Amino acid sequence: MLDGTAVDLLHDLDQLWRGKSNTETKRDADGAPRHGPLDEAALLGEIRSGDNYHQASVRLLGRWALDGVPLMQARQQLVEAMEAVFPADRDARWQARRDDVDRCVADIYGSEAEARDNGTSRNTRDRDRPAVPRQRLTALSPATWIARPPSRQWIVPDWIPRGVVTGYYGDGGTGKSLTAMQLMTAMALGQKWLGLDVHPGRTLGVFCEDDEPELQRRQWSINAMYGASPSQLADLHYLCRFGEDNALITFDGADVGVSTSFSAELHQLCDELRPDLLVLDTIADLFPANENDRAKVRQFVQGSLGGFARKHKCGVLVLGHPSVTGLNNGSGQSGSTAWNNTFRSRFYLEREKGDEADASVRILTRKKANYAARDAEVKLRWCDGTFILGDDTRQHASATDVTWEQIGIIFDELDRAWNAGRPWSHRPEVRKDGRMLQVWARQQLGIPEKRLTTLLSEWMMKGYLAYEPFDKRQKGKGLLVVRRLTPEEE
Repeated sequence: MLDGTAVDLLHDLDQLWRGKSNTETKRDADGAPRHGPLDEAALLGEIRSGDNYHQASVRLLGRWALDGVPLMQARQQLVEAMEAVFPADRDARWQARRDDVDRCVADIYGSEAEARDNGTSRNTRDRDRPAVPRQRLTALSPATWIARPPSRQWIVPDWIPRGVVTGYYGDGGTGKSLTAMQLMTAMALGQKWLGLDVHPGRTLGVFCEDDEPELQRRQWSINAMYGASPSQLADLHYLCRFGEDNALITFDGADVGVSTSFSAELHQLCDELRPDLLVLDTIADLFPANENDRAKVRQFVQGSLGGFARKHKCGVLVLGHPSVTGLNNGSGQSGSTAWNNTFRSRFYLEREKGDEADASVRILTRKKANYAARDAEVKLRWCDGTFILGDDTRQHASATDVTWEQIGIIFDELDRAWNAGRPWSHRPEVRKDGRMLQVWARQQLGIPEKRLTTLLSEWMMKGYLAYEPFDKRQKGKGLLVVRRLTPEEE
């Protein structure tokens, strides 16, 4: 206290040295400071050598704040310089400055944000930039909407709309990441996902919680489930970010969201790959603020994540964990209600409940849908490293019969594949090529492979199907529908 007024000496020192951010650290022969542009390399060198911590740090931060360097990037550069000090030289002075990094960054960046707001910033880049003329607001008139509106575009009809953000929640270990990978693979192959139709297309998944070997192990099981080979996955892309700084947004002193360098890099990658679906796993890694802060949550979902959806015209699926309350009440929510309110769709994966609950069963529930009915459910079952439909007896290995609806689907698929020039086969040797029909039917329809093998043999004997050449150059053969099987003929 000074004359009854609280004084923050660290804050005052920050402002003092921040004001000298354009002064080089070099001196003339007589010891006088040499004035000119800040010597960033020399200041970083002083920190790494242990010669100067506080003054060098503040002057660097002051320069970076003026130049618009993202807050998290500035913090990382400063921390790396501090950590470069040889361990034996890390004395109490080093520890005090290392502990003060976050306060110092927040203080200086907050002061710069305030200066910009009141017009006193020394950021010449912003000051000299010509003002952008304000555009006049224009209201829409429904009287001009004469043509039929465009159809809504979906990644997964009723579950994942295109062009907006969808939330996918589930407790740790329930299978969110795995089922998201199954979805991406289904899109790349043009197959169903958990019994649901998908829009075939290119996908990009950002995975922050798992390393590459784990992703590879999961993909191996998914490939086996679909009967697919790696050569069929050209439209599937993963970005492994395990152990990295994955924040997509930071917040300045005025709580205004600022995109990070990682966000810019991800936008660039999306420009190159042009994904139909961007999967982001998980919120805890991507959003570095308080999940209960409504304003920040809104900026993150609608601004940062929604920016990816709008710019790249893709669907965005972001994975998250529910709070204890969300687990207990079954809503699957976490943090501020702004999460659920800003998502255009949200679904929740949870374990089966009850005294006789099966540990291998999961329930996928659509908790929110702006463009479809909510509360739809899909029952899943863990099987050989993946999740398959587990809602009726047709999906279980003990199933002994095949319905007419399933037979119709099989014949439709055989026609489609033949016309596409890549027909299905019933022969085991094509399993590795992803063309074995029994594998597809087991995963998509729940029909046991042995049961369908028997049926295919009967259908070929009775003339419904034929095993014919489709590629004379490679002598390839596939199943051709000769005539349709109907209940009247059975």
